[in-house]
Amino acid sequence: MSTITTKDGVEIFYKDWGKGQPIVFSHGWPLSADDWDAQMLFFLEHGYRVIAHDRRGHGRSTQVGGGHDMDHYADDLAALTAHLDLKDAVHVGHSTGGGEVVHYLARHGESRVAKAAIISAVPPLMVKTAANPGGLPKEVFDGLQAQLAASRAQFYYDLPAGPFYGYNRPGAKAVAGGDLELVAPGHDGRRQGALRRHRRLLPDRLHRRPEEDHGAGAGDARRRRPDRALCRFRHRCRQSC
Repeated sequence: MSTITTKDGVEIFYKDWGKGQPIVFSHGWPLSADDWDAQMLFFLEHGYRVIAHDRRGHGRSTQVGGGHDMDHYADDLAALTAHLDLKDAVHVGHSTGGGEVVHYLARHGESRVAKAAIISAVPPLMVKTAANPGGLPKEVFDGLQAQLAASRAQFYYDLPAGPFYGYNRPGAKAVAGGDLELVAPGHDGRRQGALRRHRRLLPDRLHRRPEEDHGAGAGDARRRRPDRALCRFRHRCRQSC
C-alpha cells in the first residue's frame, strides 16, 4: 500500500497508476480516492498518469482527530505532489476536493500545475450570513452533525438518497447502486474526520468572503488568494482547453 507521511505524522494513502502527464484527483467529503476509479481508468487508457489520495481522516489514511481544515488539506496535497515530483499536472477537485485544489494553488503556487478542473466545489463561505444570503442556515449543518453522530450508517443511507446526488429534485431519477459510494464510508470508521470537517467549515476564516475581512492585516492576505487563484485558472483553461 502506497503512503507518504506528512510533517505532522499523518499517513496519506494514494494510488499512482500509469505514465504520462499526471492527473491528480481530490475527492469530496466523505469519500475516498476510490470515488475516482472510473475516471482514473478512463484516463489511464488514454495515456495519462493518474493519482488520487485519501484525505486525512478518510479511507486508508490516518484517522486523525485534528488538522481538518483547508491549510492541512492543501499542505497534504503539496506533500504528495512533491514526493512524486509531479510536473505539468492537471488537478481535478470535486466538492471539498475542489476547495482543496484552489487552496493548494493559492498556498503553494502553480509551478507544478498545468491546469485545474474545479467541479461543484465548496464555496469560500457555505453558511448563510448577512453578507452571504444565498448560503445555508447554520441549523442545516447542525442537523447533519447530529444525524451523523447519532447513527452514521443511517446517515450515509439517507444523505445520498436525497440531497447529495440531487435525487430530491423534481424529475430526478436515482442511479441504481449510486448511493453505495456514500454508504461504504459510513461503515469505514471515519466518523471523527467527517464530524470535525463539518465543524471546521463553519468558523474557518478560510471560507469567508474577502469583503467580510474588515480591517484585515498582512496575515489575512493569503486567505483571500484562493478566489484569485481560481479566477486565474478559469481564464487559462478558457484559453487552452
